[in-house]
Amino acid sequence: MLRRLLIITGIVMVGIASVILFNMPLLYGTIDATKEEQEPLVTKEELQLSISKKITEKLHEKYVGVDVKTTSKKEITIRVVGNEEYFNSVKRIWNPLQKV
Repeated sequence: MLRRLLIITGIVMVGIASVILFNMPLLYGTIDATKEEQEPLVTKEELQLSISKKITEKLHEKYVGVDVKTTSKKEITIRVVGNEEYFNSVKRIWNPLQKV
């Protein structure tokens, strides 16, 4: 009698678990549908602006006469006012920042 009760209880539990597992995709939608709905947290333009700001802050900490701008082609341009030695010192700081 106990054996039959355990078998019936096991079958009922497996049935309930399978119904729950098969209904989950219907409740939450498929994985592809949720990927399409999500928008990127940071757009490329915002990322480019934040990188430009970081570079500008980094260069303005040490140097005066350095102008950092972004072009319409999404390139960062740096204009340095000074002699060649001053330019080379800015360039030494710029090279590690290029990898950002």
